[in-house]
Amino acid sequence: MHAKAETIDRLPTFTSSFHAGRRGILPMRIFNVGEEIGRKVVQHTLTPRDGVILGGACIFDLVPESDGSMALAFVMVTTAPNPLIATVTDRMPALLRPEDWGIWLGEDGATARNAKAILRPYAGELDMVLQPKPPPQNRLTF
Repeated sequence: MHAKAETIDRLPTFTSSFHAGRRGILPMRIFNVGEEIGRKVVQHTLTPRDGVILGGACIFDLVPESDGSMALAFVMVTTAPNPLIATVTDRMPALLRPEDWGIWLGEDGATARNAKAILRPYAGELDMVLQPKPPPQNRLTF
């Protein structure tokens, strides 16, 4: 599941977390996107050329478990793809520029409107590599 940037402030599943400022940042140096080819999904690994740490936008909330306890859960926020990622899929993680991290987190009086405004396709240069097919898994038999 992911939260689309275009509707994050309107869909009931996400709006309360977004407007309440339950927004986080997942630091990453690399990320994957999947390309659907027939019934298979082929993974591509993307790395920023300048080596910066990327900040993936996410929202979080407490959700009830079946035993009545509460669990902390989060979903990644996605945007339309940049031109490179559009060659393999129609969504990409919402990657925040380091200078926008404070806005996303609601610092210095930044509003939900300010936060939504920075959710856009990543403009930095990325290298995309097709991931090799994973080796077959050994199965345990009992």
